[in-house]
Amino acid sequence: ANAFYVFSKPWHNRKYVLNLNGFANYNRNISYIDSNRNIGKNFILNQSVRFDVTIKEWLELGVNGSYGINSNRYSLTTVPGNTTGSYVFGGGVRFYLPSSIILSYDAEKTINKGFAGVASANPFIMNGFIEKQLFKKKSGSIKLQAFDLLNQNVSVNRTVNANAISDTRTNRLGRYYMLTFSFRLSKFKGQQPQMQMPTRPPEGMRLPGM
Repeated sequence: ANAFYVFSKPWHNRKYVLNLNGFANYNRNISYIDSNRNIGKNFILNQSVRFDVTIKEWLELGVNGSYGINSNRYSLTTVPGNTTGSYVFGGGVRFYLPSSIILSYDAEKTINKGFAGVASANPFIMNGFIEKQLFKKKSGSIKLQAFDLLNQNVSVNRTVNANAISDTRTNRLGRYYMLTFSFRLSKFKGQQPQMQMPTRPPEGMRLPGM
């Protein structure tokens, strides 16, 4: 069984925006260990919140946080239960500078609890970009982005079945940079020409070529 929700609330002409979302998942597994019936119950809960505010026309701020809980319990006392937790705290800032330049920076800290030693990791991820908007209507832009500046992008994951638990640690794509150019096409105003269906000629007349 599972459930989720999404909620967003802007006010003061979107000067402030609050976003909430979360989900819950419950699984019940049955297995046998040495002919003994074992019932495993797995419960996952995740909740996140983000708050964005436009302080000035040239300055935007945002903060976010989330937590996730993964709990496992078993009917056999010989199989120990366990609980893991992941907590994320982050924020970012964006500046709209003169000459159509945008400067943005964000950082996020993840704290993992309850994982096995080899899988334990608490990465601190920092990203940023600088963008120059081009042309009269700002229809084009060139952007230089930097991802994972501290080269700490790792993830941990727990897999649970009826009587076994596996913790894994994955090294994701580390620090890298990306230079992009984008151009936005606009639709031409005006109505599209209408297609006219051929009319049937009067009796006794023939269309050219017939």
